Amino acid sequence: HVVVVSAAKDNTPAVLKNITITGGRTHTVNQQTYRQAGENLVDVGMGGGLYIGKANFIMENCKVIANAATLAAGCYISPNAEVTFRQCVFQNNAADSNGGGIWNAGGTVYMYDCVVAQNTSGQQAAGYYSIDSGGTITVSRIYNTTFYENDCTQKNEKRSGGAAYIRAGSDAVFVNCTFTGNKAGWGAAVAAHGAGSDASKFSKTTLFNCTMTGNHA
Repeated sequence: HVVVVSAAKDNTPAVLKNITITGGRTHTVNQQTYRQAGENLVDVGMGGGLYIGKANFIMENCKVIANAATLAAGCYISPNAEVTFRQCVFQNNAADSNGGGIWNAGGTVYMYDCVVAQNTSGQQAAGYYSIDSGGTITVSRIYNTTFYENDCTQKNEKRSGGAAYIRAGSDAVFVNCTFTGNKAGWGAAVAAHGAGSDASKFSKTTLFNCTMTGNHA
């Protein structure tokens, strides 16, 4: 990981501004091997560029570019984190498996005026991945954000969620967002997955005034 946010979650957020996070790479073999960082156990196979623990965190005018990982190449967000991204770029991050750009695993994420572009994944969700973690509802509120040329077909042409994949236990809202030139086997712009066999793990995806053009599935 290039950056690990391990501050305790309280009323005073940790803030990161005006930097570029690049060149990070996690272990490709030792997924589910953990290291202690503050109050957090950090999976060494996740979050090549940025790993956000259970924290209150704000990131403004930053770039997360050209990082690699087994999972969550650009950014991994832990359960119960509360995260705000403003005018940030997540680009050219590459995951061997799921989650090229951002993986939200039970956090609450607000994104304003961001770009998620040209990320890749070997499996699901090249751009943005939302899935519950241990029963914690994953919340995403994404505004005025552009998703372009994210691709999850490079290893398997049947994978889902080129720009975004919203899975079980998620509540996602996209407002005034643009999805252009993304690729997937299913859901090139947005793939929404239901609860499956566990009805308690609902999935809700809402889009307001969004534009989708030139996506390929």
